[in-house]
Amino acid sequence: MGRKELMKVNNPNCIFIIPLCIIYCNMAEKKDTRYKTVKIVLEVGQIKNFKDIFKIIPKSIVGKDMHTNNSRMQRLIDNPGEFTYNEIADIARLIGCEYITLRDLVEKAVGLVESKNGKKSKPPTRA
Repeated sequence: MGRKELMKVNNPNCIFIIPLCIIYCNMAEKKDTRYKTVKIVLEVGQIKNFKDIFKIIPKSIVGKDMHTNNSRMQRLIDNPGEFTYNEIADIARLIGCEYITLRDLVEKAVGLVESKNGKKSKPPTRA
């Protein structure tokens, strides 16, 4: 803890000393309920496209929870190949789904963007 801020909680039997950072961390755990909706719809298989996620939960909410700005979120949605592994993992964690599930959606979206741009992607080669 950087600053020695402590909060005392009085109880008739004893006194608890709780670091304030624990209180703030617990408050940050509360997520938008639409993440749960995305998870359910994803599990059912109704989300076929990565952009469909943002029809349920706004990119501004996801960006805020990922600590990134709106313009970067829009750029990532438009060019999903720019996502880092950590960003995909962060979104998967927020939704509560497996990393691989979300990664597959992003890879599919990358393929769609490349085909719209006229670029052909090579299939992965196996050694």
